[in-house]
Amino acid sequence: MSIVAFLTNDLLFQSRVASVATNAGVQLVADRTPDRLIAKLVEGASVRLVIVDLNLELSDLSQALVTIKAHCPYARSVAYGPHVHEARLQRAAEAGFDQVLTRGQFDRQMISLIAGESSSE
Repeated sequence: MSIVAFLTNDLLFQSRVASVATNAGVQLVADRTPDRLIAKLVEGASVRLVIVDLNLELSDLSQALVTIKAHCPYARSVAYGPHVHEARLQRAAEAGFDQVLTRGQFDRQMISLIAGESSSE
Protein backbone atom coordinates (compact mmCIF):
# COMPACT_ATOMS: atom_id res chain seq x y z
CA MET A 1 0.00 0.00 0.00
CA SER A 2 1.24 3.46 -0.86
CA ILE A 3 1.75 5.95 1.92
CA VAL A 4 1.22 9.70 1.96
CA ALA A 5 3.23 11.52 4.63
CA PHE A 6 1.60 14.75 5.80
CA LEU A 7 3.35 17.40 7.88
CA THR A 8 0.68 19.60 9.47
CA ASN A 9 -0.79 20.84 12.73
CA ASP A 10 -4.26 21.49 11.28
CA LEU A 11 -6.29 18.58 12.64
CA LEU A 12 -9.48 19.54 10.79
CA PHE A 13 -7.78 19.68 7.40
CA GLN A 14 -5.79 16.55 8.26
CA SER A 15 -9.12 14.78 8.74
CA ARG A 16 -10.22 15.80 5.23
CA VAL A 17 -6.93 14.62 3.72
CA ALA A 18 -7.21 11.34 5.67
CA SER A 19 -10.69 10.79 4.24
CA VAL A 20 -9.43 11.35 0.68
CA ALA A 21 -6.51 8.99 1.33
CA THR A 22 -8.78 6.28 2.72
CA ASN A 23 -11.10 6.55 -0.27
CA ALA A 24 -8.09 6.26 -2.58
CA GLY A 25 -6.73 3.20 -0.76
CA VAL A 26 -3.71 5.09 0.49
CA GLN A 27 -2.41 5.15 4.06
CA LEU A 28 -1.91 8.62 5.58
CA VAL A 29 0.80 9.18 8.18
CA ALA A 30 0.76 12.64 9.73
CA ASP A 31 2.54 14.67 12.37
CA ARG A 32 3.61 18.24 13.09
CA THR A 33 7.40 17.82 13.07
CA PRO A 34 9.62 16.18 10.45
CA ASP A 35 11.43 14.02 13.01
CA ARG A 36 8.22 12.67 14.57
CA LEU A 37 6.70 12.11 11.13
CA ILE A 38 9.72 10.07 10.08
CA ALA A 39 9.63 8.12 13.35
CA LYS A 40 6.06 7.05 12.52
CA LEU A 41 7.07 5.67 9.14
CA VAL A 42 7.96 2.00 9.04
CA GLU A 43 11.44 1.40 7.65
CA GLY A 44 11.20 0.48 4.00
CA ALA A 45 7.67 1.88 3.72
CA SER A 46 6.55 2.92 0.28
CA VAL A 47 6.11 6.67 0.79
CA ARG A 48 5.15 8.12 -2.57
CA LEU A 49 4.00 11.62 -1.61
CA VAL A 50 5.03 14.06 1.11
CA ILE A 51 2.71 16.98 1.78
CA VAL A 52 3.85 19.95 3.88
CA ASP A 53 1.47 22.55 5.28
CA LEU A 54 3.39 25.84 5.20
CA ASN A 55 1.30 27.17 8.09
CA LEU A 56 3.71 25.26 10.32
CA GLU A 57 6.27 28.04 9.78
CA LEU A 58 9.16 25.61 10.03
CA SER A 59 12.35 27.40 11.05
CA ASP A 60 14.34 25.74 8.27
CA LEU A 61 12.13 24.56 5.43
CA SER A 62 15.11 23.40 3.36
CA GLN A 63 16.40 21.22 6.21
CA ALA A 64 12.93 19.77 6.81
CA LEU A 65 12.75 18.76 3.15
CA VAL A 66 16.27 17.28 3.23
CA THR A 67 15.38 15.27 6.35
CA ILE A 68 12.19 13.94 4.82
CA LYS A 69 13.79 13.17 1.45
CA ALA A 70 16.61 11.27 3.19
CA HIS A 71 14.02 8.85 4.55
CA CYS A 72 11.62 8.99 1.60
CA PRO A 73 13.95 9.37 -1.40
CA TYR A 74 11.38 8.41 -4.04
CA ALA A 75 8.57 10.55 -2.68
CA ARG A 76 7.26 13.53 -4.56
CA SER A 77 7.05 16.62 -2.35
CA VAL A 78 4.17 19.09 -2.32
CA ALA A 79 3.98 22.20 -0.14
CA TYR A 80 0.91 24.38 0.21
CA GLY A 81 0.02 27.51 2.09
CA PRO A 82 -2.26 30.54 2.10
CA HIS A 83 -2.13 32.59 -1.10
CA VAL A 84 -1.52 35.73 0.97
CA HIS A 85 1.77 34.31 2.29
CA GLU A 86 3.71 34.72 -0.94
CA ALA A 87 7.07 34.71 0.86
CA ARG A 88 6.40 31.28 2.39
CA LEU A 89 5.35 29.88 -0.96
CA GLN A 90 8.49 31.33 -2.55
CA ARG A 91 10.71 29.85 0.21
CA ALA A 92 9.14 26.44 -0.42
CA ALA A 93 9.90 26.70 -4.13
CA GLU A 94 13.46 27.75 -3.35
CA ALA A 95 13.81 24.87 -0.86
CA GLY A 96 13.23 22.43 -3.71
CA PHE A 97 9.70 21.13 -3.30
CA ASP A 98 8.49 19.40 -6.45
CA GLN A 99 5.26 21.37 -6.38
CA VAL A 100 4.15 24.46 -4.44
CA LEU A 101 0.46 25.32 -4.30
CA THR A 102 -1.81 27.76 -2.59
CA ARG A 103 -4.17 26.13 -0.11
CA GLY A 104 -7.05 26.65 -2.55
CA GLN A 105 -5.13 24.96 -5.35
CA PHE A 106 -4.18 22.09 -3.05
CA ASP A 107 -7.78 21.72 -1.90
CA ARG A 108 -8.98 21.51 -5.51
CA GLN A 109 -6.19 19.09 -6.56
CA MET A 110 -6.03 17.00 -3.38
CA ILE A 111 -8.05 14.09 -4.72
CA SER A 112 -6.04 13.79 -7.94
CA LEU A 113 -2.72 14.23 -6.10
CA ILE A 114 -3.49 11.51 -3.58
CA ALA A 115 -5.45 9.19 -5.88
CA GLY A 116 -2.74 9.53 -8.50
CA GLU A 117 -0.28 8.23 -5.95
CA SER A 118 -2.33 5.10 -5.32
CA SER A 119 -2.21 4.13 -8.98
CA SER A 120 1.60 4.37 -9.11
CA GLU A 121 2.17 0.97 -7.48
